[in-house]
Amino acid sequence: MASLVDGVLEGQDLNPYIDIVLEDYKKRKVIEEIERIKERIGTDLESADLIINELQEKLFSISGEKPRGFIHIEEATDEALEFAEAAKNSTSSITGVRTGLSDLDHLTTGFHKGELIVIAGRPGTGKTALALTIALNAATRTGNNPDPVPVAFFSLEMSKLQLGLRMLSIKSQIPMERIRSGSIDQKDMEKLVRIQAEISQLPIYVDTTPALTTAELLARARRIKKEKNIGLVIVDYLQLMKAPGARDNRVMEVSLISSSLKELAKRLEVPVVALSQLNREPEKRHSLPRPRLSDLRESGTIEQDADTVLLLYRDEFYDNDPTEANRNITEVIVAKQRSGPQGKTVLLLFKSEYTLFVNLVDEAKHRYWEYMENVRESKFRRKRKTQE
Repeated sequence: MASLVDGVLEGQDLNPYIDIVLEDYKKRKVIEEIERIKERIGTDLESADLIINELQEKLFSISGEKPRGFIHIEEATDEALEFAEAAKNSTSSITGVRTGLSDLDHLTTGFHKGELIVIAGRPGTGKTALALTIALNAATRTGNNPDPVPVAFFSLEMSKLQLGLRMLSIKSQIPMERIRSGSIDQKDMEKLVRIQAEISQLPIYVDTTPALTTAELLARARRIKKEKNIGLVIVDYLQLMKAPGARDNRVMEVSLISSSLKELAKRLEVPVVALSQLNREPEKRHSLPRPRLSDLRESGTIEQDADTVLLLYRDEFYDNDPTEANRNITEVIVAKQRSGPQGKTVLLLFKSEYTLFVNLVDEAKHRYWEYMENVRESKFRRKRKTQE
């Protein structure tokens, strides 16, 4: 102790020495946790996934992450009061992360921290396209989005090349087919170069690792949150994740995945958007095959864990003779919303050549609903009768 005093000059900045002590303390704690976990692994009484999650909790605690536990209700109501005051003083009714799709934003008031938002649809209805549209809109500063947020996009289905091509097509408005086939001229190429430079400045971070486990996704999301202060997490898609602790029970596995995603939203305090498949039940109905909550594939707990469920319906898929009234129009059905109205539907225009969703003008909305009420129902009944 005496030598320590003699080795420090009077008046010198102590912060570097404090950092050294803290650094060595953290290393010792990590070694202790690893030794403790090694002993538990030897007993072979617990699943690897459970042990990994606990180790991650301990390591993040050592790194300085605030421990979680009981709080007095005053802390919760203080935060709620601050939120209410900020909403009152805001010039906009959108208090969460903006999707850039005005009707959807007004119905949900944006996506809020701690929420799990599930976007579900049959194959080909545009789930990934909608997720990419939301990611780009949320991360881009515009007059309607003065506070863009960094986005973490986990793509378990598509490669980074596929995602890059889609984003270029969305932002450049050059059809995907032309980009893929090389059917573009020099002017288009120059535009793509310019758009690529713009996209490169956006705070969007992509992970294309296939078949991620719940533990891996939680760890990677925590890390990117700490490094880049992520404000939105998107997972494409839920059924491609793995939960090793569920063994061979697929329903239990999907249940564990959905609960893990909800846990992720709460721990990171960001909205988590998870895409999900729907089963084939809509096609078996004797009414127009609009999806319902019960159609969520492989698990009813997705419906239970989600704060908001958006179901996609493309009527032209089921119309033998689609018209301009229903072509490229997608119904986004708000089937569940804990903190807002549910059962309402938003109409979006899907520009399939760019894999892009945009707002729909009022005239097109009126034309669509008029067609659906006066023409589409009778066409569907005739088709059903013929099949029977």
